[in-house]
Amino acid sequence: LKLSGALKGALEMFLNESALIIARILRLVLLICIINHYIACFWYYISVEQGAGAPGQKLKAGWVARMGLEGAPTEYLYMTSLHWSMTQFTPASMEVFPGTVAERTYAVVTLLFALLVFSSFVSSITSAMTSLQELNGQAQTDKQFVVLKRYLRVNGVEQELALRINRYLTYAVRMKRAAIQRRDVELLAQLS
Repeated sequence: LKLSGALKGALEMFLNESALIIARILRLVLLICIINHYIACFWYYISVEQGAGAPGQKLKAGWVARMGLEGAPTEYLYMTSLHWSMTQFTPASMEVFPGTVAERTYAVVTLLFALLVFSSFVSSITSAMTSLQELNGQAQTDKQFVVLKRYLRVNGVEQELALRINRYLTYAVRMKRAAIQRRDVELLAQLS
């Protein structure tokens, strides 16, 4: 009964920590989507404010007019703007490009902003994935200790000896994780 309680506690901790890390990742993705929404809306606004430009001066027109999308459905215009916004955050391309000074300025500012935000986003995702991997490794170790305790109990090992074995192995695992092995220091191979 005690054994299943310990296993249940370890499993609950693992699931809670995993759920928190996954929620953190989802929150970051949602934040990127919200940022892209606002960037897309302002990109569309700038284009509409530029209008069709003067007759014969197509480059002074906003992207909506340049692409002949004045009568296009709102959903299509929004998704096109959102697509443009998302391409600023990733190494992607699309057929919509800035053509006026206002659009070009907004595109440059957005690109610089996206560079900072996306690099932070990638860093946070990498950190979260590393935490998940470490948590999984800890869960495996906890599972091994549960199996060890069951083995010792089933084989009639005295409780005092079982406790000493458990303490020693806990210490040994902690020391092994903290220790830096020679194979972990790649530069030492250069000392030949």
